[in-house]
Amino acid sequence: MTKKRPSLFSGLTLIFIVCSCISPPPPALQAEGGYSVGRESGAPGEQPPEREAPARRLVRTEPEQTPTWKDKPPRSEEEIFFVGLSRPFSSTAEARNDARENAFTQVMRFYGEFIRSSAVERSSFSGGSADAITALVNREEELMNFAQAVVSQVGTDGYYTETYLNGQNREEYVVYALCRIPRQKAEQDIADFAKNTSERYGNLLAAPSSLRSALSAYGDILTALEQNPLHRTVVYYDSPAGRVNLYEYISLQLNTLAGGVSFASLPSAAVERGNTLDAAVRILAPLPAGGLDCAVNIYGMNNPSPTAKYTAGADGSFLLKIFSSRLEPGKYTVQLEALLRELNPRIKQNSLGSFALEVRPAQADVKFAGELTQAEQRALSQAVQQALQKHNVPLLAGHEFLVAFNARPQAEPVSGTSILRCDVSVSLRSAGSVLFQSASRRITEISRDQALKLAADYIVDNKDFWTGAAEYMRR
Repeated sequence: MTKKRPSLFSGLTLIFIVCSCISPPPPALQAEGGYSVGRESGAPGEQPPEREAPARRLVRTEPEQTPTWKDKPPRSEEEIFFVGLSRPFSSTAEARNDARENAFTQVMRFYGEFIRSSAVERSSFSGGSADAITALVNREEELMNFAQAVVSQVGTDGYYTETYLNGQNREEYVVYALCRIPRQKAEQDIADFAKNTSERYGNLLAAPSSLRSALSAYGDILTALEQNPLHRTVVYYDSPAGRVNLYEYISLQLNTLAGGVSFASLPSAAVERGNTLDAAVRILAPLPAGGLDCAVNIYGMNNPSPTAKYTAGADGSFLLKIFSSRLEPGKYTVQLEALLRELNPRIKQNSLGSFALEVRPAQADVKFAGELTQAEQRALSQAVQQALQKHNVPLLAGHEFLVAFNARPQAEPVSGTSILRCDVSVSLRSAGSVLFQSASRRITEISRDQALKLAADYIVDNKDFWTGAAEYMRR
């Protein structure tokens, strides 16, 4: 072939779409090893006639005797023959070039059918590879080079020319071209193309160092294959179970790998409200899970907490901290979620884990000033605990309440009856410093028990103090 054929390559996309849409050649034709495809109305580069063409009549042929290959390509085990048919032209040179172009299109069809059939054999689900052929694109430089290599193998063995006189009494030429390619060479070239492309993608499957890198790499490969349907069709992977389509293999591996991710079980936990719960969370995975992002949510008591995010360390674990000061006393479920879909949206679902959490009412650290019995201390301590719940006051580690109860017996000057004068107050302290102090309440009673009861009531109902204390706790 001495003449360049820019029309073949510029129309590469259309050629491959045609390749994919034709039915596979009948078995008998495949056995004969040849193709003979006539021109159809609307073929690439052919303008439909605006009116019915005038009748033409055959005046001569060259050679005079019609060769047998015109309607039936030769049979050969070593070569594949193609018969190209030209459109009518005013010169034999143009008709010959057009006949060869028609044969080259058939060569491309043959390659497309061969690629499709071999890909379907490697495919575990029907239709996927055949569908991919129809979406081939001509943006890929490698595809262009492959097409050029295909056409460079085509040899022309002979021409058969028919000369016609058209309605204007002018000669027109229709040429048949017998072309061939070595069967073994053609099939080997396709196999080499698939092998070389497969090895290139296979290099991306080097043993990943972490779960995160593996999921990201698998996603990148699938995206690349989806953007290049030719590669998606021909690329394979030699797995231990045999040769399989690479796209299907990675799709399976991706979800198998993601399905192997879980969390080590955690026992139920309990925390006193206001305290912090620390829990070591460990991710179980087929590959090291370092750098994997996780989300933690707490559900229960109609009060879901905001989502907290953690990143696993090099050992695939992280320290979960739950601050219970904003959680009402009650039972909760702590849900753990490995954010796999953020790495690759093809993963069907994130891996989940959970454990039960109970938040118990806070028990404040209460100290006392004044001379009180243990029973009296318990009574005033219970008053503080009750006030904390009633006024929804959070507790923080390192904070305490000091209840001062000072009682002084005195005698009434008129009656001489002995009475008890008491002063009671409560303060919030941290590291020995007073953060917030209530006003002192003077109580006068004839009995200590009655004075203690009034002191406890004062502690419980002192809204101003507990509101101020809560503000300090939340700072």
